[in-house]
Amino acid sequence: MKKFRFISLALVSAFALLAASCQKEITSNDEIYRPAGSKIVFSVLSGYDNGVPTKAEYSGVVSTSNGRERIDWIAGDPIKIFYNKDGDDYTVDGDPTAADANSKASITGNLVWKEGPHTFYALYPNNTNGSLDKDGNVTGTIPATQNPGAAQTVNGVSKYQPLTATHGFMVGYKYIENSSTVTTVELPFKPAVTTFEFKLKRKAGDADVKVTKATLFSDATAGASMTGNFAFTISGGNDRGATWGDVTVTGGGRSIALTFPSAVSVPTDSYLDFSFLALPTDQKALSLRLDFENDTHKILPLKDNMGDADPSNDTWHTFTGAQKYVITNDYVPVQELWEYIIDPIPDVVTYGHLKTTASTPFTVTSYKQPVGNTDDANKVPVSWKIQYSTSASGPWSDTPDDKQNVNITAGGGGSTLTVNNGANVVRDHDPITEITGDSELEDAAIAALRSAPDIPAAAKDSDGYFDLSKHPVYGSNQFAAPLPMETANCYVIQRPGLYKFPLVYGNAIKGGSTNTASYDVSSLHEAGDESYFLQHFQRHDDQPIVAPWIKDNDITPTSAIIAWQDGTTTASGVIIEDASVTIDEDYVKFEVKRGRIRPGNVVIAVKAGNTVVWSWHIWVTEKDLTPHNIKDNNGKILGMMNYNLGWMDAISAKSRKWNDWTLYVKVTQDEGDGTPVIFKLRQIGDSESVDANVGSNTFYQWGRKDPMLPAKFTSEDKDQYSATGMLWEKSSNHKLTSGTLKFGHSIQHPNWQYVSLGGNEGYYDGNSYYIGNLWDSGLKNKGNVGEFGNRFPVKTVYDPCPPGFVVPYEFAFSYFGGGTDWTSGIYSGTGVLHGSLLANGYDFSDHMGGGGKIFFPFCGARAHDGNHGGEGTSIYDVDNLGYYWTTCASRFDSTSDYSGVQGRKTAKMMIMTREGIRAAHEQRKGAAYAVRPVLEDPEY
Repeated sequence: MKKFRFISLALVSAFALLAASCQKEITSNDEIYRPAGSKIVFSVLSGYDNGVPTKAEYSGVVSTSNGRERIDWIAGDPIKIFYNKDGDDYTVDGDPTAADANSKASITGNLVWKEGPHTFYALYPNNTNGSLDKDGNVTGTIPATQNPGAAQTVNGVSKYQPLTATHGFMVGYKYIENSSTVTTVELPFKPAVTTFEFKLKRKAGDADVKVTKATLFSDATAGASMTGNFAFTISGGNDRGATWGDVTVTGGGRSIALTFPSAVSVPTDSYLDFSFLALPTDQKALSLRLDFENDTHKILPLKDNMGDADPSNDTWHTFTGAQKYVITNDYVPVQELWEYIIDPIPDVVTYGHLKTTASTPFTVTSYKQPVGNTDDANKVPVSWKIQYSTSASGPWSDTPDDKQNVNITAGGGGSTLTVNNGANVVRDHDPITEITGDSELEDAAIAALRSAPDIPAAAKDSDGYFDLSKHPVYGSNQFAAPLPMETANCYVIQRPGLYKFPLVYGNAIKGGSTNTASYDVSSLHEAGDESYFLQHFQRHDDQPIVAPWIKDNDITPTSAIIAWQDGTTTASGVIIEDASVTIDEDYVKFEVKRGRIRPGNVVIAVKAGNTVVWSWHIWVTEKDLTPHNIKDNNGKILGMMNYNLGWMDAISAKSRKWNDWTLYVKVTQDEGDGTPVIFKLRQIGDSESVDANVGSNTFYQWGRKDPMLPAKFTSEDKDQYSATGMLWEKSSNHKLTSGTLKFGHSIQHPNWQYVSLGGNEGYYDGNSYYIGNLWDSGLKNKGNVGEFGNRFPVKTVYDPCPPGFVVPYEFAFSYFGGGTDWTSGIYSGTGVLHGSLLANGYDFSDHMGGGGKIFFPFCGARAHDGNHGGEGTSIYDVDNLGYYWTTCASRFDSTSDYSGVQGRKTAKMMIMTREGIRAAHEQRKGAAYAVRPVLEDPEY
């Protein structure tokens, strides 16, 4: 911002108002015995520099020897004197109008001497604006309005001064060691105000503009308080008067107003002389405002070096407190003093990497205004020109280069201050740079796992192994002493070490006891529900599970193998080495070495001879699996994981970044001194980055316990490895035909996704694809939603979640759907679309009242037919859609039709698209979707 000033201000003198001088020295020749009880006689100090005793009003008489101004008493003014032993009020005795008044003024009173030493404090004049006590504590008030009376003529000069008796005061101090040597106590005084006297003259020939009001004010940021209540303590002094330390100010104001009795002229042959009294503190950044009777005003900044040609040399003058300053100005101009201003222009930022015709506007506001007059009505537009450069230091051109798509025109003077311009600040960028995500996300996750502490000895069994069925997957008990056994089909590993889990079907043991409800619900059987209600959950040979332990079902496990593990194609990258997996009596045991642990998924299968009889999912993750409390649409609270089951951060997704680009723009006014404003037009290149939400998860066919291989953040399978020939595959060679496939076949093949054929939409035989209680042993999929969709599930031996967690019930996602009609199938929802490359999804409110969010990524799915859209892949919609299963099957008698599929062959799920959310959608049971676990034992 550039301002022109035509102000001539001379700080001609800084007259000290220190109204004290060398006191007459008392010697031994002056000793006169004054016994205690004798009257104390006071006098004003008589040894002042020019031989004039101390007075209390500015006289206008200035010493030719030192430039100090004499201060006169006002006859009859009260003075208060405090004796550190007694106090009394005294009156000035003398007539200052007499010819010899300056030498004969004295003070009389009735104090008497007491035992020394003696300290005297004096306050003059003794008025309501100040106070003093016998301990030297001074308080006072400098008012913001100091209207003078009529002008006083001093040495032929008319002066407008605040009355000292009303607006200011002085303090005196004297210390006497022994009263016996003193007959008269002479009091030196020091003013407790800072005085500013202005002397202004108009240039001959200029029109007379009369002043109605003068205001002295300080800058709002650099200045200090000028008025208000103040306090200090007299801390002693020498022969020249009192001294004090810090001055405390309260209720401070930054301006002093002086209104003249009537409008007064600024003369050409003499001075308009007026004074302000301010706090006795240092002042800086002061300006004088003069208001004229024609409703205009001028502002004169009190700066040094204002006479030179370079305004940047102007600096605020600092005024030392408790002194008097006389400030003269021989030329108060009548024409306008202009400052030229271009309002700051913020940088303009656009995004992308291709040219565009879209307009990204910015605003230039260019004008001039009278100095000190910021009213909008006084602003005058100033035209400007514009130039460009790719460097802040130039060279500058009137037109941008041909790579830049910029459209900016210079601003004319016109009748408005502002000219709006469209800046199409986008050009073709350099080729993209691709960066793999391995060096960021994967390394951080691996480092977290490999730096994790060892498993505490107290958490292990006596054989030195950590039993995964005796520890929760989160919280303080995770690595504490073993708890009662709770089994599952999925176990979580978060540290290196020796691990084991029992050869038990799913969650058939809970709290250390048999959990019959997980595999045998025949007691709930009713006649006629056989086609949709499984009474006995089955094992690998299609026979009912009759006991938790596999061995108690007349089956003898003989070996344990790794079916497949993801994230690598070679043995060198595996998390668990094949050779470390063994059966030891009733447990599968294995080791996760510190040098191998990383996020990933492993499937361990147990065989009896050559047949797989059961399998378990090992989920290795560094994530905190502490549940996140949310509410459903009915106000029920449930704990939900922050991550999908089997989640793993990105290891092969690529980030892309286009280089940023900056164009510098210089705006220069056509008037003034040409000081420009420079701002930037910035183009931020596209950034498609891998962030903390990027990853993939295992997929699940509805009702199955076995995980499907995650995706590679695209429509590709993630890398996998198997030394046993059981690589995961979509089993296009094992399509379902009615009546040919039962539950046992899928248990024997945990590495297969079964695809649909002949109208069957599940992995079970054609006579049982209506069954609805595979993930909720108590659910009978008949009746209305209120009868089964809103019930909390009873976890089954086919549930894929780790201990303590279960696949969510249908209403778990209901609050995400928005409103009461969340089951309508219409896209709605309360989530906020979020994310970047491969990290899109929804942030949903947890509705717990604290503003918490829970994120659901667009994780895609695996197709029910193994060949989605005829593209030869089962993976689709990664980073575009999200599919999440619930435990709730569609009603066995449903008449709905989804793409030609009977509703009874579908199950309930939440689908997320960029258009919105369907919190109670239906999809084919043969599709493989994500699972978001919730706590098995809810908190409501």
